[in-house]
Amino acid sequence: MDCTPHSHVVAVLTQQLRDAYSRDFITNIAVAPFPSGEVLVQHYNSCLSLATANAVSDAVIVVQNEDIASICTSLLDIKTPSFGDLNSIIASQLASILLPSGQDGKYRTCRA
Repeated sequence: MDCTPHSHVVAVLTQQLRDAYSRDFITNIAVAPFPSGEVLVQHYNSCLSLATANAVSDAVIVVQNEDIASICTSLLDIKTPSFGDLNSIIASQLASILLPSGQDGKYRTCRA
């Protein structure tokens, strides 16, 4: 779930999933917008979407774009990070949280 006007669709979809799978664990991952953005009401949309996601999800993980961009610029020395760079960092951080590790501490990978 991103925190844009499109996130309302995700919130509604999550509600439908909750209705269909009421006993299953549902987690949403929300990416908070940059403090300054193109859409004037993006922060209002964020609050409303997060409220809906929180009401129908068992967990909501919030990632802030500004923090991820800071990781790209200060730690990875990427002067102007692209959305692909940001998404890559978010994906690796989420993988480190959500993927189980083996007994030797190495991450298990899915193989086709």
